[in-house]
Amino acid sequence: MNTLQFGVLEIGSFVGVFLFGVMFLQTFNYYNMYPEDGWVHKALVCVRIAEVAHTVAINYQIYRTTIVYYGKVELLLGSSALAAVPISGGFITLLVQIFFALRLTKFLPRPYNKIGALCVAVSTVRFGGAIYLTVITVASSTMAEYLHKGSWIISATFTLSAAVDVTIASSMLYYLAQQRQSEMHRWVQILYSRP
Repeated sequence: MNTLQFGVLEIGSFVGVFLFGVMFLQTFNYYNMYPEDGWVHKALVCVRIAEVAHTVAINYQIYRTTIVYYGKVELLLGSSALAAVPISGGFITLLVQIFFALRLTKFLPRPYNKIGALCVAVSTVRFGGAIYLTVITVASSTMAEYLHKGSWIISATFTLSAAVDVTIASSMLYYLAQQRQSEMHRWVQILYSRP
């Protein structure tokens, strides 16, 4: 690894910790502002505890990479923190994507509501990829072996995750645009019907 790659790792982890702080503040504000919300929503927000494990694992691994094992790439694979990154990130992604996909099944009209079920299925497959990547991380003895076994699954999980995110976002935008058009049409009729 060269110095530029270390810089990218460090900057990325600093930005991640900053965003983690923002998320933690939002979680705190949520519990204070909405105490009457149901237990399902509170439990989903409480999943942010997994975000703590994910952030700690990433930053510990960055510390090991840039300080403890500087220049010794082959020694990086023996860390349980490195194995915790894909499984914790995959779990968090699974829960968030399923939450929004279930919203699609609830709000979209038939037959479009099946998009939500498809997103749940793809997200579950992506989580399976994260589990497989964790196994590869633990089982690999060299970095070359890890990259040989895991490069395709890393690409696949990122691609599936992006596809689900884009599908959910575009479906929600479509639904909201349709709602806005019907509401605007109703308001125009009300305004023009008054003397």
